[in-house]
Amino acid sequence: MKRTVLLVCVFLAVTFIFVGCRDQEEGTPSGPVRVSAITATYYVANCALCHGDRGVGGSAPSHVGCSLCSSYDQLVEKIDRDMPRNDPGSCTGECASKLASYIYSVLNGNK
Repeated sequence: MKRTVLLVCVFLAVTFIFVGCRDQEEGTPSGPVRVSAITATYYVANCALCHGDRGVGGSAPSHVGCSLCSSYDQLVEKIDRDMPRNDPGSCTGECASKLASYIYSVLNGNK
């Protein structure tokens, strides 16, 4: 438990540094939206178990450099339709948009 809390804290600190250094504009339905600490926390809590806390190293495919990771719109569609694996369709709309932005922008360095 202590290790998980420490890992989440370190991950959030790194995320704050990267997200805070970016001057992203608010997105539109066809573009990335602002990534928040809440989104990073949601990713760690709901995606990291399968995809790894930095998008690699989990039991599921990597979120870094994946075939969908260069397309924000395709990420939104995939998350909206199929994720999370244990409860497909529970992360739709704004939830899917924010997670897609996190994967697209933070994990893959796209703007």
